[in-house]
Amino acid sequence: MGRFLITSRKEQLNEYKQISDEYGVAFEINDFYNPVVLDDQERTEVFIRQYEQIGIPEGSTMHGAFLDVTVFSQDEAIRKVSRQRMEQSMQVAQRLKVKGVVFHTNCIPMLSGEEYDNQVVEFTVDYLKVLLDKYRDIDIYLENMFDKLLKEYQGKDEFSSILCRMYCEEIILFIIRCQKENIGQSHKMMVEEAEDKSIEDMEMEKAAQYMNQHFMEPLTLHIMAVRSCMSDSYFFFVFLRFFSF
Repeated sequence: MGRFLITSRKEQLNEYKQISDEYGVAFEINDFYNPVVLDDQERTEVFIRQYEQIGIPEGSTMHGAFLDVTVFSQDEAIRKVSRQRMEQSMQVAQRLKVKGVVFHTNCIPMLSGEEYDNQVVEFTVDYLKVLLDKYRDIDIYLENMFDKLLKEYQGKDEFSSILCRMYCEEIILFIIRCQKENIGQSHKMMVEEAEDKSIEDMEMEKAAQYMNQHFMEPLTLHIMAVRSCMSDSYFFFVFLRFFSF
């Protein structure tokens, strides 16, 4: 068990366990990436108990915190809170006795360059070594949702446009989920007053509202960029910065 994983959520845990038992697949637990949960000890304990009671399949993993987590930032304060979130994730994983934790590098491919790339690798590797040494029974897996999107956007073959749409839809659905779970409430409070918003902020809020209302319709990077009066590449850059992926 553990070769194939299904993304589990506490709201339908019994159904996920039935699938696991029937097909011999493990979980990628997806209830502890949320900083709101990680900062609420009581809520975290409730979630852990739910998984313990249902029984976590052997070979399961957990998705760790990744919103705004950039351990390679030049800003020490950002590095500090990023390390804190990753540490919290590993502590939960230890309690759940899962095989490993999935983290996002949050590396932005459009900024790729020798200095940026070296800093990403050096700072990330240094902290991962600390975690792996401290939590020796837990593996760490890295992914970056934007690498595959950029690669396909640059146009590899006739399937690239379809894959770009799929990846964008995945991001849009994630944003909708975040909104429903009240992630980023502090950010919303900071930008409530219109006079404090930049034009880019307002355009991104409009874009998020439009995607929320039309996510079942065909949406492409170009469509959203045109609606925001931006080039495709600049919309993509502003979108990533505003939503802090």
